[in-house]
Formats: sequence, C-alpha cells, structure tokens
Amino acid sequence: NIITAHLVESKVSTNIFTVLLSGSSKSIGMERYFELQDILKEKGNSSITFDYIGSGLSTGEFNEGSLESRIKETVFIIDWLENKYGKQIEINLVGPSMGAYVALGVANVSKSIKKVLLICPAAYSKSAHDINFGELFTQELRKPESWKNSLSYKWAEGFTKELLMITAEQDIIVPKDITDLYAQQFKNAISFTQIEIPNVGHGISALTAPDPKVKETIIQRVINFLLASN
Repeated sequence: NIITAHLVESKVSTNIFTVLLSGSSKSIGMERYFELQDILKEKGNSSITFDYIGSGLSTGEFNEGSLESRIKETVFIIDWLENKYGKQIEINLVGPSMGAYVALGVANVSKSIKKVLLICPAAYSKSAHDINFGELFTQELRKPESWKNSLSYKWAEGFTKELLMITAEQDIIVPKDITDLYAQQFKNAISFTQIEIPNVGHGISALTAPDPKVKETIIQRVINFLLASN
C-alpha cells in the first residue's frame, strides 16, 4: 500500500513540523488542511498531512484499516520526517474527531511530540482499538457508553506536553460526556486549554463552519496555539 502525503516546507525553518491528521471519513482527507498549511508556511512552520490507507488518494482498502493501524501509519510519517530532517525536529499533532484518538495514541509512543491539538475528540472502547473498520467496528461503537474504557483516556492522563482541545457546543457526533471526561484526564499536561465554539456542530472538525467568521476564528485559534512560544 502507498500513503499519499502533502508536505509543505517553510523557507524559514524545518525544525518544527505540524502533522495534520484526518478524521474517520473515507473522502474528506488531507485537502481540508491545504489552506492552513499555506498559512503555517508563511509563519515559519513546516507541515505534512496525508491520507490513511484506504482513504482519499492513498491505496488499499478502507476496511483493512483500524484505529491501531492509523496510529502506526502516523508514527511511520513521523519516522520519515526524522529520517529526512533529523531526530532534533519537534512535532506538533493536530487531530480531529477520530484523528484526536490517533494523536493521543501517537503521543503515547513518540518522544518527538511537542504539542497536541484536538478538535471534537472522539473516544472508542478498548475492544474497538484493533478491530478493522466495518460492521464489527460499527457494532462495537453502538454499545452504550462503550467509550468509557477507552485507551485514549489513559493516554490523556499520561500526557505531559502542551494541549489544546477545541469542542463544538452543538456536537451530536461526539457527546459532551466524552469531551468532559477528556478534560478531567489532562491533569499532567504542562498546559491544557479547552475552547468551546458556540452554535456549531461536529463539522468544525473538518475546519469548516457555515459562518466564514467562525471558520476564521477556529483557524486563528489553531495557528495561535501551534505558533506560540514555550
């Protein structure tokens, strides 16, 4: 299988890379980030985004993937960056929806992560972690409150870097109970901030909003966090 990626290098520096992850959609992939990548480039931040195997422009079958495989694919991308630019680079992760679960899983195993930004973060049962996407995975998600034993809450508790969590007031895909439980776990983070965007739904996880001003606000929040000095 071949992973298709979109790498944008800053002319100012290639010491900090933002890795932009996709959510659960087969069709809405890395293109959601092209505008953000151009802005980051202008401000001295290199970035990469990619389509997971079986999604977007990458090859393979969607049902061959899993939460576990997406973590491994993201680690592969980070390893590729370190081999190309050196082990000294710092990595920021942006994870929307399912990508937030993946981002926390990657941060749990990679020492290169500097910051993590979660948008409408989803949680999945421990059993769902290594089930291939498809009917069995969907059945697991439908079990009431199965997300409460999610591995991602353990990863969140062990997270010790900087974290921003953006949530949507009217999100019906990721219930408030899920994000509230996340907020309780980040007690060991160097810094943790939660921002709730009013009058919007889960669509903001794709960096979209019906009101252009709201979209601009979200993107500005993302940029401010990624570019803020320690």
